[in-house]
Amino acid sequence: MNHKHNLIPKNLVHFLPNQRKIPEDIQQKIISLRAAGVDIPTIRNILRHEYGNMVTWIYDDLYNFCYNHGILRDRKNFDA
Repeated sequence: MNHKHNLIPKNLVHFLPNQRKIPEDIQQKIISLRAAGVDIPTIRNILRHEYGNMVTWIYDDLYNFCYNHGILRDRKNFDA
Protein backbone atom coordinates (compact mmCIF):
# COMPACT_ATOMS: atom_id res chain seq x y z
CA MET A 1 0.00 0.00 0.00
CA ASN A 2 1.33 3.44 -0.90
CA HIS A 3 0.96 6.26 1.58
CA LYS A 4 1.00 9.92 0.63
CA HIS A 5 2.01 10.93 4.14
CA ASN A 6 4.53 9.85 6.74
CA LEU A 7 3.47 7.06 9.05
CA ILE A 8 3.40 7.68 12.78
CA PRO A 9 6.73 6.89 14.47
CA LYS A 10 6.66 3.72 16.58
CA ASN A 11 7.41 5.65 19.76
CA LEU A 12 4.12 7.58 19.35
CA VAL A 13 1.78 4.74 18.31
CA HIS A 14 0.58 4.23 21.90
CA PHE A 15 -1.15 7.63 21.69
CA LEU A 16 -3.48 6.54 18.86
CA PRO A 17 -7.11 6.19 19.98
CA ASN A 18 -7.27 2.46 19.28
CA GLN A 19 -4.09 1.90 21.33
CA ARG A 20 -5.11 3.85 24.45
CA LYS A 21 -6.42 1.32 26.97
CA ILE A 22 -7.02 1.98 30.66
CA PRO A 23 -5.82 -1.06 32.65
CA GLU A 24 -8.40 -2.79 34.89
CA ASP A 25 -6.66 -1.87 38.16
CA ILE A 26 -6.58 1.79 37.15
CA GLN A 27 -10.25 1.62 36.10
CA GLN A 28 -11.06 0.53 39.65
CA LYS A 29 -9.02 3.43 41.03
CA ILE A 30 -10.94 5.86 38.78
CA ILE A 31 -14.26 4.45 40.00
CA SER A 32 -13.15 4.84 43.63
CA LEU A 33 -11.93 8.39 43.12
CA ARG A 34 -15.19 9.39 41.39
CA ALA A 35 -17.18 7.81 44.24
CA ALA A 36 -15.19 10.04 46.61
CA GLY A 37 -16.22 13.09 44.54
CA VAL A 38 -12.90 13.71 42.76
CA ASP A 39 -13.34 15.48 39.41
CA ILE A 40 -11.91 14.12 36.16
CA PRO A 41 -9.08 16.68 35.72
CA THR A 42 -7.89 15.94 39.26
CA ILE A 43 -8.08 12.18 38.62
CA ARG A 44 -5.95 12.71 35.50
CA ASN A 45 -3.36 14.61 37.54
CA ILE A 46 -3.32 11.95 40.27
CA LEU A 47 -2.79 9.17 37.72
CA ARG A 48 -0.05 11.09 35.93
CA HIS A 49 1.71 11.68 39.26
CA GLU A 50 1.42 8.01 40.31
CA TYR A 51 2.16 6.34 36.97
CA GLY A 52 4.21 8.93 35.06
CA ASN A 53 4.94 8.08 31.44
CA MET A 54 2.79 4.94 31.60
CA VAL A 55 -0.27 7.20 31.30
CA THR A 56 -1.12 7.32 27.61
CA TRP A 57 -4.83 7.99 27.89
CA ILE A 58 -6.09 11.54 27.68
CA TYR A 59 -8.81 13.56 29.39
CA ASP A 60 -11.38 12.41 26.81
CA ASP A 61 -10.60 8.76 27.54
CA LEU A 62 -11.22 9.30 31.26
CA TYR A 63 -14.37 11.31 30.55
CA ASN A 64 -15.71 8.60 28.22
CA PHE A 65 -14.85 5.85 30.72
CA CYS A 66 -16.75 7.67 33.47
CA TYR A 67 -19.69 8.38 31.15
CA ASN A 68 -19.89 4.74 30.00
CA HIS A 69 -19.84 3.54 33.62
CA GLY A 70 -22.47 6.01 34.80
CA ILE A 71 -20.08 7.82 37.14
CA LEU A 72 -19.75 11.07 35.26
CA ARG A 73 -21.89 13.31 37.41
CA ASP A 74 -22.16 13.60 41.14
CA ARG A 75 -25.59 12.50 42.25
CA LYS A 76 -27.03 14.99 44.65
CA ASN A 77 -30.47 14.94 46.17
CA PHE A 78 -32.15 18.22 46.91
CA ASP A 79 -35.08 18.64 49.26
CA ALA A 80 -38.00 20.49 47.73
